[in-house]
Amino acid sequence: MCRRADEVRDLNEQLNDRERRMHDVGAQLKRLETEKQELQSAVEEADSALEQGDTRLQQALADLTEQKAETERRLAERESEFDTTRHAIYTVSADVTRLRAVTVFV
Repeated sequence: MCRRADEVRDLNEQLNDRERRMHDVGAQLKRLETEKQELQSAVEEADSALEQGDTRLQQALADLTEQKAETERRLAERESEFDTTRHAIYTVSADVTRLRAVTVFV
């Protein structure tokens, strides 16, 4: 009988030990699941921030492209005005030169 009582006690201890381990594993599993959810949330937030940053970058690039086109257009207008003014000055200068030549001969 003593032998059976020892076996029962050993089996009870093993059962209690396994129940403790199962409890510990369950607690660890719950902790890991919580950590996984937190990490997933952090990844989602990072993805969202990245998308927002990408959207802002695309908008900034579009704005810069538009500003560049506007600046190039205005530059072309000024160059055209400059060419027109230069041509007008050349024409006036030629007219003055001709008038001087005419007045010298007159």
